[in-house]
Amino acid sequence: MLENDLTNIEMLIMKCIWDTPEELALSQLVAMVNERFEKSWKPQTISTYLAHLVRKGYLSMRRKGKVFLYHPEVSEESYRSSQIDELVNYWGDPGTPTEFLSALFVTPGCGRLWTARSSAQPGRSPPSWPPPAATC
Repeated sequence: MLENDLTNIEMLIMKCIWDTPEELALSQLVAMVNERFEKSWKPQTISTYLAHLVRKGYLSMRRKGKVFLYHPEVSEESYRSSQIDELVNYWGDPGTPTEFLSALFVTPGCGRLWTARSSAQPGRSPPSWPPPAATC
């Protein structure tokens, strides 16, 4: 059973672990996280978060010689599913999946479905969310 949700930093670390099929050592994770997310974190920082992830039940670690290797105990799919379930439970019963997804993209105060394609203009970059109220 998972103790807590992941912090943003823990998610960055877990994303690297989930995207790699083999177990990873601290030195590999430090290099991967720093390169991939343009960070300059020291091994102590990553090690602290790895200890939190082990305590929370997201990771297990085993010793191989002088190195500890980290392995995910929770799959990315399982975590993603639990986060979506939590979101749905928080906002109430949305009805069908289609109704739920539609609710995410309705222009606030407008009642009209907002899409980047319908709002885009030739030669201009795609619009950002939320769209201005004038798009109604």
